[in-house]
Amino acid sequence: MATAFIGFGSNLGNRRDFIIRAEKLLEDSGLLSVAGRSSIDETDPVEVVAQPRFMNRVVSAATKLSPLELLDLLLETENTLGRVRSVPRGPRTIDCDLLLYDDIVMQSSRLVLPHPGIIRRVFLLKQILEIDPDATDPVSGRRYAEIAASVQG
Repeated sequence: MATAFIGFGSNLGNRRDFIIRAEKLLEDSGLLSVAGRSSIDETDPVEVVAQPRFMNRVVSAATKLSPLELLDLLLETENTLGRVRSVPRGPRTIDCDLLLYDDIVMQSSRLVLPHPGIIRRVFLLKQILEIDPDATDPVSGRRYAEIAASVQG
């Protein structure tokens, strides 16, 4: 079994409900088992800032799926919950991002691991560390706690 960290974000409709529904759909698939959950935090949008605020959460999950199979399941979950990709990085009912998958470092046209946003987004670092205080960046080997301290100030 692999351990994956998945990030959820929503800034349309009942944001908290979309996150909870996405988690439930993933668990109900029987293809992963959620092991840890961060808090759900409200965050400002990043990059495209002219949009509503987000609610975000990170979960860790055990799975037998490969990274690309898990990505397909996340995309299917987004589609089920009405995600429309009309504006890149724009408003969305739900965003399901594969953040980490064991210690795998991967770069393909479909998937980059670890997710490049982790080290640039304090809320992601905080939420990952809520679940695993000893989590490390598979690329640099640095502890995310150390990276978070340098990003915050």
